[in-house]
Amino acid sequence: MHELADLRKAALDENATQRSALAEALLKPPRGAQEKPDDRRFTVASWTIRVWQFWVPVLSYVILLSTYFDFVRPVSDTNRAPRPESGVARTLDLLFGTNGWTGFRPTLPSIHDNLVARAKAAGKPEEAARLLQLADSIPWIYPPLQTWAYLLGLGLLVYMAAGATMLAWQSG
Repeated sequence: MHELADLRKAALDENATQRSALAEALLKPPRGAQEKPDDRRFTVASWTIRVWQFWVPVLSYVILLSTYFDFVRPVSDTNRAPRPESGVARTLDLLFGTNGWTGFRPTLPSIHDNLVARAKAAGKPEEAARLLQLADSIPWIYPPLQTWAYLLGLGLLVYMAAGATMLAWQSG
């Protein structure tokens, strides 16, 4: 470990130019190899990188999970029209399977309707066929088991991000 710290110090001594606070945060030496700089920019850059590494994936997962709750159960397999339900009823169906535990191919009314409208306005028949095929290519979902698996994954991701943040905080 000390050899790596010595090698890093030698590389920094060879380079006479000043490194930015971001570069210093990225090239941070191992604990105990060098005293922590008192520069506030270093601290801000270091914490920005840690937030980006650990909490941006959590935010992305929350956004994807929220779009999962936009899925609507169709009236039946033959009638692809969305079941007329409130948002609360739809969420309860995805969480607890109030309309059954069987899988279904969901509809996304906003996306489906927009793709169908674009297909009707398309000038080429092959473009219209491609848009219609895309509108009907939503994969099946299996609530409530899939919903709880996604929520468990979110909990695990938050746990890991919080643990990694705490380790980074303790290491300085």
